[in-house]
Amino acid sequence: MTAFKSIRYIEPSQRAGMRFMQRGIEGSIVMLNLLRFRDVADYTANPELTPEGPISGAEAFNRYIEHTLPFLRESGGEIMFLGDGGEFLIGPEDERWDLVMLIRQSSAQSFLAFSSHQDYLTGIGHRTAAIEDSRLLPMAELPIPNEVEGEQIMNILKVNGVDLAYDSFGNENDEAIILIAGLGTQMIRWTVPFCRILAARGFRVIRFDNRDVGCSTHFSHYQALDFDALATALMSGQRPDIPYTLDDMAGDAIGLLDALSIDRAHFVGRSMGGMIAQIAASEYPERVLSLTSMMSSSGNPTLPQASPDVMEMMTKPAPNPFEDEAGFLAHSLSFAKRIAGTGYPFEEDAYRALILEEVRRAYDPGSVGRQIAAIAVSGDRRPRLATIKVPALVIHGVDDPLFVPACGEDTASAIPGAELMLVEGMGHDLPHQLYKVTADGIERTARRN
Repeated sequence: MTAFKSIRYIEPSQRAGMRFMQRGIEGSIVMLNLLRFRDVADYTANPELTPEGPISGAEAFNRYIEHTLPFLRESGGEIMFLGDGGEFLIGPEDERWDLVMLIRQSSAQSFLAFSSHQDYLTGIGHRTAAIEDSRLLPMAELPIPNEVEGEQIMNILKVNGVDLAYDSFGNENDEAIILIAGLGTQMIRWTVPFCRILAARGFRVIRFDNRDVGCSTHFSHYQALDFDALATALMSGQRPDIPYTLDDMAGDAIGLLDALSIDRAHFVGRSMGGMIAQIAASEYPERVLSLTSMMSSSGNPTLPQASPDVMEMMTKPAPNPFEDEAGFLAHSLSFAKRIAGTGYPFEEDAYRALILEEVRRAYDPGSVGRQIAAIAVSGDRRPRLATIKVPALVIHGVDDPLFVPACGEDTASAIPGAELMLVEGMGHDLPHQLYKVTADGIERTARRN
């Protein structure tokens, strides 16, 4: 069995994971693996796994991988490169490696959760039997010198006990705009062209991955959420057991400003990000210069719900992209097209590239459920919205099938002096044709301060 080139695998080592944390490598972890196999696998240390007849080290390793794959995928790990090894072109003449792998995990916590999973450990003996020697090298990415200019470099900061990935556009001395992404989506949904439009208007633009998505800390070690139990707890007035709330996420945004030594910023959020921005504006009035809430809602329980087919598409599990990429893309593109507006062409190729880029950065199917729970417990925010005193703008698409226009109208009516901007042809999406009008609204609101 030599089917290594189709395998997605991460080298397990809890001890190495602890070294990552001690050395301060935070956020996503990139690891170089060099592996040398035994000619014949040695199961002396794990006789319970011994096959019926002798097998090679490569075959034993393949069995280990087949056992490991489900746990790796659950943890959000990904393989970036896999290839046959051999003799060095430059290096010791007598040194060779049979397999070379480049692996990324979303965080040290995810790596440790994976490598200490009890069910995973039952098959680790195949690896012990297979490996004659190995190397595991953690790496931190650096920009290529001749490509630094004009490129955005992602950074990681420790905020409120979690790692937050972010990048920044524009002059660091300009007033800051912080962009907050929506449910289960990453900071790259705020595209580079959009960020540069805002930066060109005299703002420092900061986008970041919310906790539990992208290259920020994930909570994949948390047990799967029972939504029936969540609903029961909410109806009975009890506090459900969830890993975090929208208030925690608003605190992350404020903590990011602290870490960047920014006193105050303009808050712009889309969908769930709009809810987070609303909470920040109400709970941290001294830190928020203005508020723009896009395609979001107030939490008013009497508002119309999303279209039934949209809810079904949103809650239906997607195929695993590492097992069925075509099925995953079809599922994701179908949903994206359904919630997009009717006024602008749906650019399928651009969406496909964006979706695949998000998978490449981090794949964690459980994060959407955990963030839905955070939204569910946030309740009706109208009393909070009534306390907001900064300039506020509510942008909402007339064609939005997820948060219907009444949600935007209700949000604007709850915030004293808020401007409502209903956009014809816009759905639960921000097409590039609307970048300018959206930036106009954000700048207009910021200048009102």
